[in-house]
Amino acid sequence: MKRARMIIILRSVIAGLLVCLSAASFFGGRPAIGVLFLLLASANVALTVTMHRRNTEFAQRFPALAGGGEPSAPPAS
Repeated sequence: MKRARMIIILRSVIAGLLVCLSAASFFGGRPAIGVLFLLLASANVALTVTMHRRNTEFAQRFPALAGGGEPSAPPAS
């Protein structure tokens, strides 16, 4: 789960940078580029939210595989 969390964090940082680039493009007089960066940022946010939701569902469904619990061991004889 640590790797998935790091990917979500990196995608969030990329989305933030794209929003900053979009704002700079709008203020710099290039609205077409600003719209393009804004669309890329919104797609990145949508994918990040979907990834986070699916990782959470996976962790709830299979806690042992997600690293949230002890793997089930067969009973000792």
